[in-house]
Amino acid sequence: MGASLRIVSWNIEFGLRPDEAARDLTEHEDLIGADLVLLQEMDRPGSELVAAALGFDHAYAAAAVFPGTGRELGNAILSRSPLSGVREISLPHTARFGGQARSALTATIDVGGVAVAAYSVHAETVLLRYARRLDQYATVVADLERFAPATPVIVGGDFNTVGRREVRGLVRTMSDAGLVHVSSPATATFSRFGRDFTLDHVFTRHAVCRSSAVVTDSTASDHRPIRIDLDFEPG
Repeated sequence: MGASLRIVSWNIEFGLRPDEAARDLTEHEDLIGADLVLLQEMDRPGSELVAAALGFDHAYAAAAVFPGTGRELGNAILSRSPLSGVREISLPHTARFGGQARSALTATIDVGGVAVAAYSVHAETVLLRYARRLDQYATVVADLERFAPATPVIVGGDFNTVGRREVRGLVRTMSDAGLVHVSSPATATFSRFGRDFTLDHVFTRHAVCRSSAVVTDSTASDHRPIRIDLDFEPG
């Protein structure tokens, strides 16, 4: 029999409202039941708060201190099953203004006897040239070479793809590594100045997507969480 996994990927705006995020992850009808939560723009105390609310194992790594708040800015992976092989991946190129660094966090989880590699990614904003943001995406893909080709993979996060060209470039980079885009490229995850953007994405390899949704009514962040339900086959 195969195993199922519910994933939530969510950028929590500057990690300012982890208590609201924890509430939604435990009470919101479209988010409850998550097995794997990929968070971005978090600090360590906020990551620990959300993990404790869920009763999950977790890992966290800070890429930088955000100049605007003086707080850590990093990625977290929260999992119902224990994490192993936790590793931070530094992404090339720092922010054009302020020199802020970005990173991804990866760990391995057990899904019904299947070892699955999970990544939480936060790429730079549009202030970094498009070609350099493609380098950041490619750095995450290059890390997959550590795993056997048959290893299932989940890559989720805030890729800051502000236009269709950026989305196409991201999807092409991931597709070349055998990853399938399971979140919707047409559903906005962020709105600003009256415009909608699809900044956040989830990709998988060796998994079947049963459902995919963007949850639009949470107030815990300026980003909307993505929920994905996957099936894996043992072996």
